[in-house]
Amino acid sequence: GDGRDDEEDVREICRRLDCLPLAIELAAARSRVLSPRALRLRLDERLRVLTAGPRDLPARQQTLRETIGWSVDLVPEHARTVFTRLAVFPAGASLATAEEVCGADLDTLSALVDDHLLRREDVDDEPRFGMLETIREYAVELLGGDRPAAEARMAQHLADLLTVVELEARVSSAPLARLDPEFDNVRAALDVAAAAGDSELELRLAGGLWRYCWVRGFAPEGLRRIQSALTRADGAATPARAKALQGGAGLAWSIGDFQQAKELARAAIAVAAEVGSLWDEMAANTVLGVVANDEGDRDAARIHHRRSMELGEQQGLEPFAQKLNLGIVALDSAEYEEARALFDDVLAYHRRTENDQGIGFALINLGVVHHALDDHVASLEAFREGKERFEQVGFRAHVAHALQGFAAFEASEGRFLEAARLLGRARAELDDVGASEADFAIDMVAWTKRQANEALGPDAFEEAYEAGRDDR
Repeated sequence: GDGRDDEEDVREICRRLDCLPLAIELAAARSRVLSPRALRLRLDERLRVLTAGPRDLPARQQTLRETIGWSVDLVPEHARTVFTRLAVFPAGASLATAEEVCGADLDTLSALVDDHLLRREDVDDEPRFGMLETIREYAVELLGGDRPAAEARMAQHLADLLTVVELEARVSSAPLARLDPEFDNVRAALDVAAAAGDSELELRLAGGLWRYCWVRGFAPEGLRRIQSALTRADGAATPARAKALQGGAGLAWSIGDFQQAKELARAAIAVAAEVGSLWDEMAANTVLGVVANDEGDRDAARIHHRRSMELGEQQGLEPFAQKLNLGIVALDSAEYEEARALFDDVLAYHRRTENDQGIGFALINLGVVHHALDDHVASLEAFREGKERFEQVGFRAHVAHALQGFAAFEASEGRFLEAARLLGRARAELDDVGASEADFAIDMVAWTKRQANEALGPDAFEEAYEAGRDDR
């Protein structure tokens, strides 16, 4: 037709669509194939329904739903199936997941993107496909009776992914990045498993998530998820239960709930021994060891860490984690030379394997040893590199611990305002991730606070500390 008619049709289409941006976007996506006149006639047919019949929804919302429905109706059947199955992923899906779980292929997904029913974004050079919430709600309804099966496939797929990532992340935190875009999907999968009463699946999901929650600063949520999964499960000894108990114990320790940590760790050891999961039995002994040390029982701490080391040897594992923990016991017993030898050993091992997280752990503990030995320059260097390593893996609680090391250095140099400010900044970070201020270098932090408080007086200290807390 001529341009003026087209313009008239386009204006009429926008008016009919209540000028809703998404509705217009969906209609415009069709103008590759349909002329504005054909588009207007098609829409008129579909939207005429709105003037008749009951109107439970506000008109604009109804217009939007009708437009989405109209757009979905124009899609070939296979593409519609893929589209509705994808809707059970609130955070969208990677190409591989869409292929595996939803029977998709790249052409179908691209066509749905062209129709503006899906959005494509690239995460770490991998395409992900998601949809706007309004469209997703419509698509989930369209699934109807197929919804439970589609949701179960989604949850199962994520449980498998978590299992793989948790295994790989034992040696390096890098694989955890694969879960960053999936976190909201996993939350949805946990709700799905709980609602379906599939307690084994819920335990697998919650237990598989513990390490991610610990490193990324979601420990309180991770622990809540594990507790509710354990409450709903029937108590049968399974590998998934052993892992969930052990992961819960680690998370409880990380937020300073020692009582809970001990109960979960003891339960984990019993179940792990029954199902033959040496890894979980080893990890639960480590939790009992760090809790005993935090509670001041150095002998019990050493016993648990040595037991953990035996269980590691049975699996042919390098005892770097146990050496690190025995080093911390030595440090807290003021046996600085023994501590330094153990940490140097752990550091050398992780530098060989280029493990950022392991290097970070060894360095921030060496920082504390150097501080205790009055070698403040060496202390600062260790905390500096430690902070960089933890920033690389996104381990927020330990970035905060490095800031506490910086504060101790500033205090040892007589810069007390800066020391107080850094302590406040570290505190705000720790609060943010639910970590307790009492699980790292307690003596060093207390010394720094005391020095700064005495030099500045309580009011000036408080003011600088609060300024640090606001200054992130």
